[in-house]
Amino acid sequence: MTASGDAAQDLRRVVLLVEDEDAVRRSLQLFLTGRGYHVRAYSAAATLLADKSLDGAGLLVADYRLPDSSGIRLLTTMRQRGWRGRAILMTGHGCEELEGLAREAGFETLMGKPLRHQQLLSALEGGER
Repeated sequence: MTASGDAAQDLRRVVLLVEDEDAVRRSLQLFLTGRGYHVRAYSAAATLLADKSLDGAGLLVADYRLPDSSGIRLLTTMRQRGWRGRAILMTGHGCEELEGLAREAGFETLMGKPLRHQQLLSALEGGER
């Protein structure tokens, strides 16, 4: 693989994780790190948006309900700023309307909570084939 190919592969292995529940965020961070992902974890949308290195990540896993925003507004803002990675939305409050809004915003997958770790892993790895 070329150096640029290595860089592209690395982007697909960097996850921006936004989850306000400490235990859930830590559990997902440990699980994904153990599977070879580099995880940057945030408890709120504003904290992630303040990070100047968003271009260094190729994946977003965001909760729908955040203390300062929604996962949909977060991804919309990131897209406006030029971020073009893949995105997965998590929610404990799923419905067809939310699924439509999530797809419109650019989320590839809407996952219900409680999350199944293997289902998340499959969704993340789906874009690497």
